[in-house]
Amino acid sequence: MLQTAKEIIRPFYTTEEEDQIDCGLILEDDQKARMVINKLGQNGLPNADWELIHEKVGQEELDKNTQDFRDEMKSQHEREEANKQRILGEELFNLKLEVFEMPEIRQSKNTKLKSKIRRAANKTQAMLYASALIQEEMSKPEDETMPAPKLPSVEPTPLIQPEIEEPKKKTPAKKAATKKRTPRKKKANTEVGKVTIVDTINDDQRDK
Repeated sequence: MLQTAKEIIRPFYTTEEEDQIDCGLILEDDQKARMVINKLGQNGLPNADWELIHEKVGQEELDKNTQDFRDEMKSQHEREEANKQRILGEELFNLKLEVFEMPEIRQSKNTKLKSKIRRAANKTQAMLYASALIQEEMSKPEDETMPAPKLPSVEPTPLIQPEIEEPKKKTPAKKAATKKRTPRKKKANTEVGKVTIVDTINDDQRDK
């Protein structure tokens, strides 16, 4: 197949020993194919395709393609490793949050183990330190492990009894004050008297 190929595309060594070559091919019918060529054939003798690819491509191009391939693999591995570490870091962070939500750990006074949980480099370390702290807290008396929460003091509300209104005493209605009438003094009819006197005088004079 290599002998009839129209073009050999980017051949490179796939092993550190450089005893295997990977390359792409464009065949006579313009179909694309992939080919792996070993230095030795199945019978242990030199492979004719191995010699042919070195003649058509040359050692310099093979070395360059091999270095480019290895650089690409290294960059890809670094990206994958960075992504893996990012995922592990997020998982570790979330695990630590869950651990510190546990009452036995949140209320523990063992700051040394708490610090080790925070600085754990992986989930295994975090779980080991968390388990040790939980076991320590569970071995304590109940009154030490789970202190009763202090409730706010509330003064008792005095019982307020409803006021009962006493019936109002009826006060006797006050009588309207009546004014005493004082008897009017009858005026002496002086005029009448005077008339009478005059009349009497006149009568006396008439008698004389």
